[in-house]
Amino acid sequence: MDWLADIEKKVTALLAQYIDPEIAIKLEYASKKNALSLSYEAFMAQNSTLRSQEQRFGRSLFGMHLDDIQIHFQGKKSRQFSSRGQQKLVTLLIKVAQIQSMDTFDGAVLFLLDDFMTDFDETRIAQLIPLLYGLGCQLIFTCPIRGRILDTLLIEQGAYQVDLTHSNPGAI
Repeated sequence: MDWLADIEKKVTALLAQYIDPEIAIKLEYASKKNALSLSYEAFMAQNSTLRSQEQRFGRSLFGMHLDDIQIHFQGKKSRQFSSRGQQKLVTLLIKVAQIQSMDTFDGAVLFLLDDFMTDFDETRIAQLIPLLYGLGCQLIFTCPIRGRILDTLLIEQGAYQVDLTHSNPGAI
């Protein structure tokens, strides 16, 4: 999986440049049906009822869209051993690496971070804002909490702030 190795390499470089060079991650593709090492004939022999099940359910029951990517953070499975903040950090960096990989495509990128930054402390937010602005894409942040460093850093970068709620319930 060259694409997964490329994403892992980019995330490792982002960690080293913006967060902490001592943090190590490993991304591992996990096929639910172990189809990667089998020939078509061997796979179908092992899963002889697959076609009839797919016809009965009206959908595909195997493939990359159903497989997982296991994330190892500091040598341990992230799902079980990482904090929520660590999991969100790695997820964010994977998305950043994907956006960086998209630079070969024509067209604009829109990156929506919906209430994503609230789990990070001020130090982590200050580390991430320059990284996000360096992507050169349109960024949209939503956040239910006001008055944090996030507001200040975004405004310093020239961001527009739009309030979607009002303190006066009758106002439009």
